[in-house]
Amino acid sequence: MTTAPLDPKALSIADAARILSRASGRSVTEEMLREAVHAGLPLKANERIDIFVLVAWLCREIANAQPTAERKN
Repeated sequence: MTTAPLDPKALSIADAARILSRASGRSVTEEMLREAVHAGLPLKANERIDIFVLVAWLCREIANAQPTAERKN
């Protein structure tokens, strides 16, 4: 049985959580991704996540969370 390849630009929330968990070695849950969506992570049609948009969004969130003085160093 073969499975269809995953499209990194249109992952289900479950697939994105599974891939991120495996790649990072940390637990990433569907709930965590739903919280990110609630906080502003854009979704594509049918609740799909573009992994590249997710990474860019996370980088922006991390940068915005740092105090201005820390960002200059």
